[in-house]
Amino acid sequence: MLLGRTGSSLLASCALACGHAAAPPLSPAELPPVVAGRGAIQGAVHDVNTGRRIAGALVLMDCSCLAGPRETKTDARGIYSFDDLPPGKYTIQASYERGHVAKTLALAAAGRATISIAVDPERPAVRIFLD
Repeated sequence: MLLGRTGSSLLASCALACGHAAAPPLSPAELPPVVAGRGAIQGAVHDVNTGRRIAGALVLMDCSCLAGPRETKTDARGIYSFDDLPPGKYTIQASYERGHVAKTLALAAAGRATISIAVDPERPAVRIFLD
């Protein structure tokens, strides 16, 4: 399942229902442009307790469609981006302090997914399957 802005809204709704702070939604202007004809996975990492975005969170991405895993850190605004991606089933992992969350998703050819990741810096290991 390819997630876009609806997926981010769904996660925010779940966070509110579960008693956690929701992160503000990403605006299209905050995301870097996508390479034409290739896919992209972008989003933000935020603290599940405060809703604030986390700068410097480690984000790992892996897919059997790639030569190996890729990694990046969130920028000063808590945003991460992976681009020039082929279609495939991806695992995205975000880590900050003790918190670690993994999500899986299928990315279509030239697809774009915006995935917000809520990390609890005090609690380890949560895995969410999106497809």
